[in-house]
Amino acid sequence: MALTLSIEEIIEQSKSPLLAIAPDWKRVRLGDIAAIQNGAPFKSELFNKDGKGMPVIRIRDVGSEGTDTYYSGEYDEAYIVREGDLLIGMDGDFNCARWKGPDALLNQRVCRIIPKTDKYEPRLMDFALPGYLKAINDVTSSVTVKHLSSKTVADILLPLPPLPGQRRIVSAIETQLGRLVAAVARLQGAKARLKRYKQAVLTSATTGNQRSEDGSAITPVVIGKPSSPAPKGWQWSLLLNLAKLESGHTPRKTIKEYWEGGDVPWICLQDIRDADGTVIMDTKFHPTMMGIDNSSARLLPEGTVVFSRDISVGFVTIMGKVMATTQHFANWICGEKLNNRFLMYSLMASRGPLLHQGQGTTVKTIYMDELQQFHVLHPGIEMQQRIAEEIRTRLDGMAEMETTLNAQLVQAGRLRQAVLKRAFEGRLV
Repeated sequence: MALTLSIEEIIEQSKSPLLAIAPDWKRVRLGDIAAIQNGAPFKSELFNKDGKGMPVIRIRDVGSEGTDTYYSGEYDEAYIVREGDLLIGMDGDFNCARWKGPDALLNQRVCRIIPKTDKYEPRLMDFALPGYLKAINDVTSSVTVKHLSSKTVADILLPLPPLPGQRRIVSAIETQLGRLVAAVARLQGAKARLKRYKQAVLTSATTGNQRSEDGSAITPVVIGKPSSPAPKGWQWSLLLNLAKLESGHTPRKTIKEYWEGGDVPWICLQDIRDADGTVIMDTKFHPTMMGIDNSSARLLPEGTVVFSRDISVGFVTIMGKVMATTQHFANWICGEKLNNRFLMYSLMASRGPLLHQGQGTTVKTIYMDELQQFHVLHPGIEMQQRIAEEIRTRLDGMAEMETTLNAQLVQAGRLRQAVLKRAFEGRLV
């Protein structure tokens, strides 16, 4: 850690509304209104994932519902954390949260804050402390992981309203934030319904509106042998009979002539996550033509359907111009009997089964021999084009709705800050 500013200087320079204070209030050191307990250096060789011993709270567990790490050695009961205890992660993002899990051990690089309730209302500390930790984090420089010291924690200067008014302030904050939480829940519910509707549109349109016995839409099968009969006017086809399959490659990164000053669009995993379900027009990285020529990569034509076959299995995009790709993709060049958008939407509709089909426990992969067995359910080319255009229109409308919902969620975050700012300025009650 390289914290070169004092807490007073951080507060003075910060523009965060969460560090506001009423003109007639004083500030108080956190160390004067709370005990700060550092975690114990438990022996990592006694950690396990088998549930042996006591759960142990590590930095990554702060803010979570529990932990999957256990400690099988001896311990001092003074380090047992109870539900509701206030914790701070002292590396990384300096997260702060009340513990929601079962009794667990306080590990090193996590500290517990024990408020002196005769001097400070604990819930007010919950609302105030995260803003100061973020301000410290923002000015803490680090080459790798940022570190927070218990001395810095103790020196944090929180606003100190008169003690009788602290509970009134907390009550007012909770009332207003309660309404905001309810509004956010409604927005998130709307996003979840929109996601389900999107999947329903894709599934219904790319299967000819087939239904199972219980009336639910049938998820397309695009791997192996078809498992359902084709509806009238539709048929199952081996994808290789309708499109040419190409792979990609990565030019050697250690040869600067393969990358410096390059202008060849080259799709990587980050690109396809961002462009999922749309036409991609540009990429993050651009190798040179020399790099392409001296690797197994090749330029693929505009309109090629790009499918992520490992790490991020199931993401799909269409090349908006001539491009190359990494080896992480299967690239389909559609023939005259297969509409590229129809194929993209069929793959998107099948994302769940495709992810399940991928091999590997941590990194999923669909291998080339499996890709060669892909089947696709489809009508004639003219019907494919009409279906693809209808899906595109509906997805565009849903994208606009999602943009609106995301903007409203951002606004909700700003309103939360506004509520806390008014509270810390003494203007909420």
